[in-house]
Amino acid sequence: MALPEGERHSLRQMEAQVGCSRKAISNYFKDPVNYGKRHTKGRPKKMSARDTRRLFRVAAPGDLSAPKLVQKLELNVSKSTVSRTLASSGIFQYVKRNKAPQLTEAHKHARVAWGTKYASTSDDTWAKTIFSD
Repeated sequence: MALPEGERHSLRQMEAQVGCSRKAISNYFKDPVNYGKRHTKGRPKKMSARDTRRLFRVAAPGDLSAPKLVQKLELNVSKSTVSRTLASSGIFQYVKRNKAPQLTEAHKHARVAWGTKYASTSDDTWAKTIFSD
């Protein structure tokens, strides 16, 4: 049953004629455009859909770790967020990276040879030497 236009009605009259509660009618009049639309729940995502697509594109070759992905893409999120996003996609799988390449026998022999060569040098030589990473 529709209400006649141009007449003023109380919420109680509208409630009886329309069959909705007064609160529902009041909410409708407060914001008719957004009435009945559901609100998103929870905290908003830190990464936009665009950032997520960029992340997937750069992470696809699999040669970068999560911290390096954050640095390369200049994202304003933590490495944990990047790891979680990649894991939740279902496309990527976590693989533990080696901390450093293994030393071969040739590397080990070269190190020993270098150490024996310079072990007997004078303290003057080492005072002028700078070691860095």
